[in-house]
Order: sequence, then C-alpha cells, then structure tokens
Amino acid sequence: AQAQTKLHLFKDRFNLQIPIEQDSVKFGKLANMYYEDYKIRKGDRINPTHLHYLERLKTLEVPIRVRHKTPKPYTLADIRIDNLTYEDLNSIKMDIAATARRRQYTKVKLEADELARRRKSTANRFVVIIKAILNYGYENKRSTHIKTNAEWLKFKKFKDVDMPREDWWDRNECQRFLNFCNDKGLRNLFIGAICCGFRLGEQSKLTVGNVRLKSLDVGGTPHVHVPAKIAKSHKSRNVIIPTQFVDFFTTLVAGRDANERLFLKTSGSFRIPYWGTNHHNEGFKKVIKAAGLREMVWHSLRHTYASQLVSAGVKLKTVANQLGHSTTYYVEKWYGHLADQDTLREVNKLGEYHNLIKDEATVVRVGTTGKGTHK
Repeated sequence: AQAQTKLHLFKDRFNLQIPIEQDSVKFGKLANMYYEDYKIRKGDRINPTHLHYLERLKTLEVPIRVRHKTPKPYTLADIRIDNLTYEDLNSIKMDIAATARRRQYTKVKLEADELARRRKSTANRFVVIIKAILNYGYENKRSTHIKTNAEWLKFKKFKDVDMPREDWWDRNECQRFLNFCNDKGLRNLFIGAICCGFRLGEQSKLTVGNVRLKSLDVGGTPHVHVPAKIAKSHKSRNVIIPTQFVDFFTTLVAGRDANERLFLKTSGSFRIPYWGTNHHNEGFKKVIKAAGLREMVWHSLRHTYASQLVSAGVKLKTVANQLGHSTTYYVEKWYGHLADQDTLREVNKLGEYHNLIKDEATVVRVGTTGKGTHK
C-alpha cells in the first residue's frame, strides 16, 4: 500500500510536468548561439567586424572580479548568465573606455579629450553587442534557462560620445571627382551613390529591372526599387530618383536585359564584370589623388548624399526613407547639426528691429502714479 501511494505521487508529479530547475547557459555558449542566429538572419551579408567583437568578448576578463579576487571564473565566456551582475558588465565597459588603443593613430594627432571620446565610443560598441547577446538569450529562455534580465536592463552606453558625420564631400568636390574620372564603370557607380545614397552592397546587386522610370506604384515617380533580399534591413524600399538624374538612369538601362546587373565594371583584371566588396578601391583612390581631393572611403558617399539633402533643408523623415532607415534617429544623430543651417534661414525671416546694441535710445518716459513710484 505504501509503495502504491508513492507510485501515485510520482505519477501525479510526472503528469503535472513540474519543471526541473536548470542552470542558465554560460556567456560563451550564448554568444555562439546568438552568432548562429545572426548568420541565418543576415544570410550572405555577414559583417566580419561583428564576429571580431564577439570573439574579443569571449576572451575578456571581468575587471571587478579580478580586482576583488572573487571565486573563479573571471573570464566573461565562462560566467553563467544568471550569475552575471550589472557591476560585472559595467566594469567591462569602464575598463575598455580606460584602456589605451593598442595601435596608435599614425595619420592624425589627437588631443587627450578626443582619444578619451573615441575609447568611450569603442566601449559603446561592446555594450550594444553584449546587450544584443543577452536579450537574445532572454527571448529564448526555454533553451537558455535564463530566469531574469533585471541585471542588464540598467546597463547602458556612455552618453554624448558620438560625433556628427564629417567625412563627406560637398557638391563642388563631387563634381571635381567626376571631372577627373575617365573609368566609365566607376563613374556610373559613383553617380549612383551620390544621387541615391545606396550602400555599396546593395548597389552592386541591383538589376536593370529594379529601375522603374514610369512605374505607377509610387505615383508614377521614377525610382529604384531595392528588394528586401539585398537590403541590409531585409526590408524593401523605393529610392526616388532626383529629376536631374533621370536621364542618367534612362541611358544606363537602355536596351539592356531586366535581369542584368545595373552597375558593371568596364576596366580591371577581374574575370567577372560585377562589383565586389573592394573592387572599386584602387580606381577610387587614384581619382581622389589626381583630383586633389580629401581622402575618404567609398561609404562616405552615402554620408555625402545624406548630408547634402539635410543641408538643403530636406525633411529628416524624407532623408531616412531614402536611406532605408525606419526612424529618423540615425539621421538626427549623424546629420542633425546640418539642419541648423536650414533653421537659421527660417528664423532669419523674423522682422527687423532697430537700436539693438545702442547704450541709449530715444526714451519715452511713462509716468505712473501711486505710492513708491517714480516719474
């Protein structure tokens, strides 16, 4: 009878499926799980820098644990997520911000304040990736067994350390590049970048059929359709073509097959005529040197496009839509300071006043009555 009673208790517990408490995964394993998910999400557009930061994170020691000689483990990868505290995470952030760069800047000489700002900016990148890993683990807690996210909710980036974008050319500099560029393929790629702000990874995969010069799906407005499968955000968008560039795109697509790549190489020793990740570098640098322009990387042409739009008074939401951003956050962050010029033009419409800086003006004395008043 006693055995049967025990058996029924075991059976009841089994039927209720009472979960057995399990330890949460370690940070190293969670980082690997996150990266596998990241590869699936990004497909063939994996950012190698992202993997670099992940690998560095797994080798970091937690400074506060090392200083206080707490029981091991000290390495972030070996710590279970439920044992990871806000103090652990914050000590990593502060240590990165305080650690000097391994390889010093050789082309520019920076003041101590600027060096400190850059170190904080680097620390912020680690904060973003750490939180992305931890949030992924909490969202998938059935497999990671993470019980709470309270410790990293208050773990935040340094404020006010990101500087506005300054690596862009003005209209005259862009024109000078065009005047010195005699490589037709590179020239076309350059024009596409400065008139529509494409990312190179997107632009190199556009097809002739993506150019819609007489399409009705955007009110008949000429545009380039960026499919979701090549967009960084995995969301399709339509980039409106400025009127002055419609003839350029009309000529570019004339008589060509819709499935053909829109931008092709016309020189170089590459076997295929498609633009790869670094295929533009050599020609781009040669033209910059010949034209006497400031050195920039190709991605700065996207900043050039956005900066010129904002400087011209275009609404930030419009700029964000053209760039493929879902909000105006990054447009305000990187280019918002340029909108001040437009604001100045607007506030200058205020009516004119006189005698603003004179010590004295013609005074009309206003007499008052009552106790304690002066005339």
